[in-house]
Amino acid sequence: MLLVGSCKKCGCTIRLDIGSLTREEAIERLSAQDTFSCPGHHVELSSPHPYYWNLDEWELAEGTAPSDEEFVVNLRRRYPEVIDAEEMTRRGIITGFAFGLPLTNDGNVWDFCESPSGKRWYYKVS
Repeated sequence: MLLVGSCKKCGCTIRLDIGSLTREEAIERLSAQDTFSCPGHHVELSSPHPYYWNLDEWELAEGTAPSDEEFVVNLRRRYPEVIDAEEMTRRGIITGFAFGLPLTNDGNVWDFCESPSGKRWYYKVS
């Protein structure tokens, strides 16, 4: 089962795979978090619910999150180069971070997202 909604701060669409949990159980777990990283590229020092993700109003939908493999295949359909964090490190591309985005030394603009398992993937946007 999925909970589908958007972040109040950034407007990013979010699909949470809650499996067999009820909405209330999912809310309880998320409310217990001290911090979180939104797919919309901001990190907050509070729980996502109710401050940023109003899960009480989100829709319940049938389905599951894609596998990591499906996620990466879809990402590669949209962007010319997609590599994981380990490859970015191996290539020595990242020199630091500013506002959560990578500072790079290769002359390209990179953005990132996290796969359903939480692994970070970088993709070249220019």
